[in-house]
Amino acid sequence: MMKLTNYEIEVFNLMLRDRFSNEELNSILNSPITGYNFTGAGYFLELTNDILPKDRRAISEPTLFGRADNIEVGFLIFIENSKLTLECHSWGEENPPETIREKTISVEIIELDNKEN
Repeated sequence: MMKLTNYEIEVFNLMLRDRFSNEELNSILNSPITGYNFTGAGYFLELTNDILPKDRRAISEPTLFGRADNIEVGFLIFIENSKLTLECHSWGEENPPETIREKTISVEIIELDNKEN
């Protein structure tokens, strides 16, 4: 059975903690992985949990940057129909290898300076 990696748990905690209670977040983190698709430029990982909203939401804040060796990735979360999809996408010169989830990825929040409002 596929399990969440440490960096995926960190990404979920950083991107979802302002939107869900601790109990909900723990429930989400313990959700079954119901889909996985490696795209060549990253991957999509799907969790299913009834506490997730049905209406579509895209979560891109905070902006997270992941790095392992010479691989750089970013993360987005989509929620719809009680499913959460984590997108891990290439953010550098190199596309991540198919073994990306086996790597130790350090995750940091990037402060984007282009906010003018």
